[in-house]
Amino acid sequence: MNFSTPTYKKKDSYCFLNYIHQHTHISQVDEAWSMGNHARAEQYSRQARKWNVMAVVAGVIVWSLLFAVIAVSTAVMIAVVETS
Repeated sequence: MNFSTPTYKKKDSYCFLNYIHQHTHISQVDEAWSMGNHARAEQYSRQARKWNVMAVVAGVIVWSLLFAVIAVSTAVMIAVVETS
């Protein structure tokens, strides 16, 4: 395994609580890496990546539900206007 650099990437997340949890792990990666504990840094990196993926999935679900609600309400308003 190559321990030249940490494998995490700081990305924006779409769910605020997951975002906080992810950045907690990212700060732990930095701390473990600077102390020379590369195995622990890799573990924290994997956890941060997991929380990042969960945040993106949660964001996609929330935005999809929002879009569905807007689409349905628009269709209902159009139907009501056409029957009037």
